[in-house]
Amino acid sequence: MASHPSPIFLFLLACCLMCLCFARAQQDPGIIPVGSFIVASEQATNSRWLSPSGRFALGFYPVEAAFAVGVWFVTNTTIIWTADRDDDLYPAGTQLILTDEGLKISNPAGDRPICNISASAAKLDSASMLDSGDFIIRDINKDVMWQTFDYPTDTLMAGQVLRTDQRLVSSVSSDDHRSGRFEFVLEHDGELIFSPVNTPRTRAHTYWFLGTGDEGVNGIFLDFDGNLTPIFNRNATHNSTLNLPTQSFARMEPDGFLRIYSTTNNSTRQTGQFPPNVNDKCIVKGTCGANSICNSTYASGESSGKVNCVCLPGFVYADPSRTYMGCLRNFSMGQCAATNDSKIHYSIARLANVGWNDDPYNYTNAATEKDCSNSCLEDCNCYAVLYENQRCRKQRQPLLYPRWSADDQTVALLKVGSGEQPPTVEVKRVPSNKILLLSSTLASVLVMALAAGVFFLYTTREPSYQKQCRNMETVMAGGMAPRSFTYGQLADATGGFKNLLGTGGFSTVYKGEIRLAKPTRRKETEARFSIFKRKAKQDGQTDLQKDHGTDEVMHVAVKVLKKMNRGDEKRFRIEMRAAGRAHHRNIVRLLGFCHEGTNFILVYEYIPKGSLANLIFDPKKRPSWKERVDIALDVARGLHYLHEGCGSVIIHSDIKPQNVLIDEDGTAKITDLGLAKTLQPWESKAYTRPRGTVDYKAPEWKNKASEPVTSKVDVYSFGVLLLELVTCRTFFMEQALEGRYILSELAYKFLSESTLERLIPEGEMVDQEELKKMVVLALFCLQRAPDNRPAMKDVVRILGGKMSMSTQLPPNPSAC
Repeated sequence: MASHPSPIFLFLLACCLMCLCFARAQQDPGIIPVGSFIVASEQATNSRWLSPSGRFALGFYPVEAAFAVGVWFVTNTTIIWTADRDDDLYPAGTQLILTDEGLKISNPAGDRPICNISASAAKLDSASMLDSGDFIIRDINKDVMWQTFDYPTDTLMAGQVLRTDQRLVSSVSSDDHRSGRFEFVLEHDGELIFSPVNTPRTRAHTYWFLGTGDEGVNGIFLDFDGNLTPIFNRNATHNSTLNLPTQSFARMEPDGFLRIYSTTNNSTRQTGQFPPNVNDKCIVKGTCGANSICNSTYASGESSGKVNCVCLPGFVYADPSRTYMGCLRNFSMGQCAATNDSKIHYSIARLANVGWNDDPYNYTNAATEKDCSNSCLEDCNCYAVLYENQRCRKQRQPLLYPRWSADDQTVALLKVGSGEQPPTVEVKRVPSNKILLLSSTLASVLVMALAAGVFFLYTTREPSYQKQCRNMETVMAGGMAPRSFTYGQLADATGGFKNLLGTGGFSTVYKGEIRLAKPTRRKETEARFSIFKRKAKQDGQTDLQKDHGTDEVMHVAVKVLKKMNRGDEKRFRIEMRAAGRAHHRNIVRLLGFCHEGTNFILVYEYIPKGSLANLIFDPKKRPSWKERVDIALDVARGLHYLHEGCGSVIIHSDIKPQNVLIDEDGTAKITDLGLAKTLQPWESKAYTRPRGTVDYKAPEWKNKASEPVTSKVDVYSFGVLLLELVTCRTFFMEQALEGRYILSELAYKFLSESTLERLIPEGEMVDQEELKKMVVLALFCLQRAPDNRPAMKDVVRILGGKMSMSTQLPPNPSAC
């Protein structure tokens, strides 16, 4: 009788087969299948994914008592890439999971995606940590769908390409890998630009640059010998597979220099630096903050010197423990016009041998330093004036980028407060028999002086716009004062105010061009910098030496406020004050102003794609779902900055799609602060007249001034905008859907019926969970009671995936 295999034998055989299959699947240690995960912990075995040679790892690395996700050299733990570098850190025990839709963070606070990875056409299949330092993710068709090399932070690895639409941003420090103060960018005209972050790329802010001589350059490639080389093929790709014994990489350092390194398993050495052959760290603009002067000391042969940031006369450190953060003035300019005032007097402090790459608001000629000083004392806009060759260059606050330079012949003359008390007057004893006569005389003189003063006031009184110009520093208190333009300059810039961009109830906007002086290339830099090796042309001139002209053009939007009466001037002052204080990537930047006679004009950066309203309500221009999600987060960040990032709360008061502009790269920027309300630092609410557009106005605005308003009025307006952004429909619909004319009613109905897909444009594919999150958030923002609406800080965290939100049905805002 034949014997049958025992159950134990069959079980062992099955186990062996499973182990064999698992081992075969693990033959390539670089392959990370979907479903794999790592955990934030101090144990290296389960906190990282290694490259095949073990040189690189992606995973959790410790930061203080928490963890960040990044890529690093295993041998020396040098971080070369950090995921979502400006987001919150993760607690121990957090999991990083590779799913078929992307990388996901999972911890007790909730699950959320990182790195904005999403599988569009096909699901994801696997990932790999390569020996080049690149982490790649493949879809089920084995195509590379995402890779870290396409999203650089502060480091460029050998074999990696930096495109014209990418940048390297320095870290805060060697231990803090959040975004720092300096950036390295390849412009579309082929120029390499080094500048502080969030500044215009003009001569006044760029501290080093070099042209490639060809606008066809599409990227910079770091070869395996550590040389930077331009590429001209947009479709050129980086090499992500080579595994050489020596690895090169370039890093944008926290001090603003780009340094190139060569590393092996045993050591790392520096092989290059840009700007080249420079020891003086003060050449890097922004090394010291506003209103402070940079002094770098270094000995011969040192690779870099030490930096000392010293407040300019009239200023004190904003944070004495961090002197590089800049300085604040220690005197008020509020009474500037009254130079003989009994409380405040001004004098001039002189600094010689100051190198100052300035952006003056006015030029004047002066025969002597004394004349130059007097011109600043008599000008309330002037904080400092630079004197050289009988020419004065006037500066407003903040005073940017000054540094000591023994070779510079410029003299800086700074206005400072010279005392709080008036000069003492000697009092002499008066004989008693003369007191009556003296009193009568003084009384007569006082009456005559008063009468003369009243007559003078009414006959020579300045128009209000001139007073406003004199006291511009008061209007711009705490902000970066924009440049002053004449009416004629703006008329020339706009071609006679002919290139119309748009018109509204209070203003008309024109497109203009302002020419800025372009710096010339330094001969010594040209001679020493050789990363672009070109053959000389027949005329003997290389591309590097080619002159690209002396001017560069900045496109601007010139906002001409319609003819205003005396009371309407307040709107101009409000917009000047609010826009001048707001410096954020999601706020349209105010560049300048003009007010001559009855002409009130504001000059803003030009945003090419126009308003959000022109995009979402036009089916031919409608942004994709992902673009609309990004726009929502941008607007939320801009509002959060206005509410909490400017020192005082700024209530925009008129948030709507027409007041959100979309930049060339899809970034959303809030504009039109003409109705803004700025609260005092000690205020959290204010009684004020109703303002804003009726369709976006919070209920408390509609009660006139019967109750105070807070920043929650902007949250309500954002809720309306968010629903319009999701659905691409106006809040008050012209045609009824499901018997509803109000978008919030329709959204609440579809949410309660779990049919939210009916809200979005027909045929559009969206992430259902993301759609639900945005609709629920919008309905919470639209609650009638301000206290029931979230703060913009929480809105940003929810949209950014850092904060979970209740999935329960919110109260119906329309029922209120």
